[in-house]
Amino acid sequence: MSTIGYVYVLENPRAPGLVKVGRTDNVDRRVSELNSHAGVAGRWKCSGYVAVSDCVSGERLAHRALSSVWDGDSGGNEMFMCSVDHAGFAIFQALSSMPSIEIYTNQLPQVVKEKAARLRPKQLEEEAQAQRERAQAQAERKKQVVYWGGLLAFVGLLSLVNHEEKLGRAEKSQSAAPPAAQASPNRTVASFVLGNSVYGGNALGGPPMTTFDPRDTIYALVTTNSTSAKPATISARWFFEDVHDDGLLHGLPGIGSLVNESRSQLAEAGRRVTEFHISKPDGWPLGTYSVVIRIDGEQVAGKSFEVKVDRFRNVRALDTK
Repeated sequence: MSTIGYVYVLENPRAPGLVKVGRTDNVDRRVSELNSHAGVAGRWKCSGYVAVSDCVSGERLAHRALSSVWDGDSGGNEMFMCSVDHAGFAIFQALSSMPSIEIYTNQLPQVVKEKAARLRPKQLEEEAQAQRERAQAQAERKKQVVYWGGLLAFVGLLSLVNHEEKLGRAEKSQSAAPPAAQASPNRTVASFVLGNSVYGGNALGGPPMTTFDPRDTIYALVTTNSTSAKPATISARWFFEDVHDDGLLHGLPGIGSLVNESRSQLAEAGRRVTEFHISKPDGWPLGTYSVVIRIDGEQVAGKSFEVKVDRFRNVRALDTK
């Protein structure tokens, strides 16, 4: 359903060379909300805006037009490193194909208005077609994920039933056999926590976390107790949950696309902390992830976590300088 509204361009004197591009149904109220947040450095002011019949699609087109100057260090998706002139022209050009468009540029230079008149509808149509094709491909991929997720759940149920049957037969066999001379090796997970920093390789640098920034290095610390010195392999498998909008795969660690897998050796008895981590310099995709811990191929622990951005992280950082 379309939402009538505005795509705006804001600037802040405390952030020269940086503009904020977003959507709202009331520009004045949006500016007041941004300036009312505690810790905001400087004052945001509106440099121009566009009224469109669908502001959600309008914002998406505007962000795509400015993707080459997106400020990834800001931690949000509305901050761009360019001039107001550059942002205004790119936005007006990108939104020209949308119905019911009205351009308000009283606060922008005349050159922006003149450039905005020279639009390229053919390029916009090609971009719209590419967007439709991507949406169709995503829908097909989603269907496949749901299908395979259901199949894996069914196979897991069959494996559980088979495991219980084997366990029952083993218990009967043990009750009839003489006591074993020595207990089998025993390794258990005492704790399993996630964070974005570590201290000394065996402790988190802060409290445990379940939500991370796209630029974070994500650490997993696994504490194990062992009564045997027999070598064993402990591994961490990291997954990205492809389905993230219908809840079908939430809370099921180990389902989705494999992101990374690493291993370490447990070769001594007693208590030991094993550290695993993953990092992505260009930023993790937003969504839900999970990590599964295995010892000698058997799953012993699992956690889900989320990657998302803090829209006002850059403004707060400016205020602390």
